[in-house]
Amino acid sequence: MIKDIFKPDIYIKDFSDLDLNFLKTIGIKVIILDVDNTLVPADSNVVDEKAIRFIKQVKSAKIIPIIVSNNKKSRVSYLSNKLNCEYISFSLKPLNISFKKVMKKYNVIAGEICIMGDQILTDILGGNRLNIVTILVNPISKKDNIYGSVIRIAEKFVYKFIGLKKGDYYEKL
Repeated sequence: MIKDIFKPDIYIKDFSDLDLNFLKTIGIKVIILDVDNTLVPADSNVVDEKAIRFIKQVKSAKIIPIIVSNNKKSRVSYLSNKLNCEYISFSLKPLNISFKKVMKKYNVIAGEICIMGDQILTDILGGNRLNIVTILVNPISKKDNIYGSVIRIAEKFVYKFIGLKKGDYYEKL
């Protein structure tokens, strides 16, 4: 069904709500992470302790975190350095180029990788197109960059189309 390509497998309020043990039990080895408004507010260069602690927890769970962002290299490189993660900038999500690059680099198949992000039309659509586990989080900030603001307008229609209401969280596949 066409709606399924937009619907996340998991919908949680915040990245810190992610059950890393659950991801391990379903065989996840790599997590692709969006950065803007997923881990860090889109209008800030400050990486808080909560995000740093989360990345440490991901690594402790023996899951490889990698930042994949549509933003420019200077921003993504700076934030990824603060988070101590590898990254791909200007990733062109929802196209699957960067997702496939990550899968090849870490030698994982679709069932061993997931993506977590705050946008249905980039993160979730991109992950679903490759049949990887998709995790939607609420944006950290109401402020977006120009690209994100345009996406948010379109997303209002997508939320309605797929019957997903903000705040109707679920964690089971």
